[in-house]
Amino acid sequence: MNPNRKNTCIIIATKGNRSRREMVLRESLYQYSALEQVIIQTTQPFGKAYSDMHAAAFANGFEYVIHCNDDVVLRPDTIEKLFHDAAYLNDAGIKWGWLAARTDWVRHSAQNIRFPYDNKSLDAIGYPEESLIVEVSSVSPIFAITKAADFVPYAPINWFSDDEQCYRMTQAGFRHFVSRAYVHHVGSQTMTPETWATEQAASIEFLREYNPQFLLEHGIA
Repeated sequence: MNPNRKNTCIIIATKGNRSRREMVLRESLYQYSALEQVIIQTTQPFGKAYSDMHAAAFANGFEYVIHCNDDVVLRPDTIEKLFHDAAYLNDAGIKWGWLAARTDWVRHSAQNIRFPYDNKSLDAIGYPEESLIVEVSSVSPIFAITKAADFVPYAPINWFSDDEQCYRMTQAGFRHFVSRAYVHHVGSQTMTPETWATEQAASIEFLREYNPQFLLEHGIA
C-alpha cells in the first residue's frame, strides 16, 4: 500500500525546550499534515531516540514513518508531494530506503535546493531538476519518509548517524532518493563549533568499533 494520512506517522526528536522554532513546526504540522505525531523530549543521542520512536510507530501498526527534525517548517504541498513521489517509486517496483524532502540547510547534495547540478543556470527561481525525483547515495532525514518494516536502526550517536544508517541500508540493497517536496530548515542553531567538534569526535570513536568499514570507505579519520 502507498503512504496516506492514516498509515503514516511523523516522529520528532527534540531537546524539549519548546523553542519558538518547535512551536512553528507544530503549527505547520497542524495546518498541513493531519497525520499522527509522536514527539519525544530527550537528552539521549538522536540516533537512539529516532530508532526507539520508529520501533514504537511500527509496533503501533504504521506502515510508513516520516523522520522529522524539530526545526523545520512545512509547505502546504509538502506531504502531498512526498506521498505522490513515494507512490511513484512503489509503482515502479524500486526498492527504496529513504525519500527525503529538499531543503535549504543541508549537505551539499541534490537534497539542497542550492545544489547547482551541472552548473546550470536557474530556471526562474529554481533549478529544473527540483521538479524531479533524484537518486542520491545518502540523505539527511530532516524530513524524510521510509517504510516502517524496512528501517535499519541508527547507531546510538548524533554525528554521522544518518550517513552510517544510509550506508547500511545501501549495503542491504536499498536505494535513496530526494523528493520534489520541500521543507524550510532553520539548521543547527543550538550548536557551536566547539560542540560540533565534540560530537563529531565522539561519533568517530564509536564507529571505529561499530562500523570501521564505513569510516574507511568515506575517508573519515
